[in-house]
Amino acid sequence: MNFKIIQKSTGLYLRLTSGRHSDYSKKLSIICETQNFDKKNEKIKSGSNKDIINSKLLQLKAYAIEKYNEDNLNGEVIDGQWLEKKINIFFNRQEIQEKPKLEKIYFINFCNWWLLNVGPKWKTSKGLLIENRALQQYSVFVNTHLFNYLNSTNETKIKIKDININHIQGLSDNMTKNAYSYESIRRHINRFKFFLNRAESMNLEINKTIKERVIITQDKLEEITEVYLNENEIKSIYNLDLSDNEELDNIRDNFIIGLYTGLRISDFNNNLKTDNIKNDYIEIRTKKTKTWTAIPLHQFVKEILNKRLGSLPTKTYDSRFNEVIKILCEKAKINQITEGTLFDGATKRNVVGYYEKYKLVSSHICRRSFATNLFGKVPNHVIQAVGGWASESMMLHYIKKTNTEHAEV
Repeated sequence: MNFKIIQKSTGLYLRLTSGRHSDYSKKLSIICETQNFDKKNEKIKSGSNKDIINSKLLQLKAYAIEKYNEDNLNGEVIDGQWLEKKINIFFNRQEIQEKPKLEKIYFINFCNWWLLNVGPKWKTSKGLLIENRALQQYSVFVNTHLFNYLNSTNETKIKIKDININHIQGLSDNMTKNAYSYESIRRHINRFKFFLNRAESMNLEINKTIKERVIITQDKLEEITEVYLNENEIKSIYNLDLSDNEELDNIRDNFIIGLYTGLRISDFNNNLKTDNIKNDYIEIRTKKTKTWTAIPLHQFVKEILNKRLGSLPTKTYDSRFNEVIKILCEKAKINQITEGTLFDGATKRNVVGYYEKYKLVSSHICRRSFATNLFGKVPNHVIQAVGGWASESMMLHYIKKTNTEHAEV
């Protein structure tokens, strides 16, 4: 935050800058020619009343800083209107009737205002700043999913106080009708309520019915068991002779590391370094949760490191990784017909069907396979700790064995 007295044309202005996105200038109605203004010291150089004016300018800056700190702590919106209002109060001028702020009235306006002005410095319940990726996801929710739904009901200009449980339930029903998965709908409902809770925390009026429970209808997509790779399938990938293709060999080795560590692709394909490998363990602070985990090295991972004289395999783009692991699974003859979902680019939806298993593989299969292959062999709390899950229920969500497979353990 910075306040400066600047000169424009023949007048003086008070300028407020705060970060890259906040830059406001409001005139002071004090006439000053360009050649008579000391830009460096922010003072008038000459004139019979220069001392009075310069003293007032210093007082104005001190007043503006004081009010900025006070109003910012109280959650006030700091913008051009705020700056103009403080200038008028300081000079005892009759205040111009303030226009109502759209972000304090309309829900979509509030959401976008919050994302721009509050989101970048908002902290989660764990005291961590919200990540840019999360802000982008919230923005997509507001400007795509929420806007399209409200547009379909002719309510894009709905007021914050008029949003009620029927709107939240309506979004849920609409997304179910359009074949969104249960988890996608649940996330968007939580985002809907998140913004309403933020409005309430800023003393904006909300409808109390938003606290009520929303029913999400589960459909066929939720009955499909996501695929994982069992130990034999992983072994067949590990045993592939890829000596004639360096790219496939590197990605195969990274794939094996992912399958036997349970790390997310953001960690094993981007964040993992040789410095993280100590005494037959991988010790790493995960990128998503910012927590440390220690994972024992599987024999295959040790052999990969030995093959590379202690170095890790070369990384690649996440998108390329997802392409190549399908090729690897096809080469390993992991092609049994399996029920699952594939993304349809034309409809932008997951389509349920029966496909060759290798087509259903993506990077997240590493984490699912890790948890599923250990399940029943070691205590759940051990899997949870090694995989870095916050709770046992979250870990169990990744277990993909069928009832028959459970019985055979």
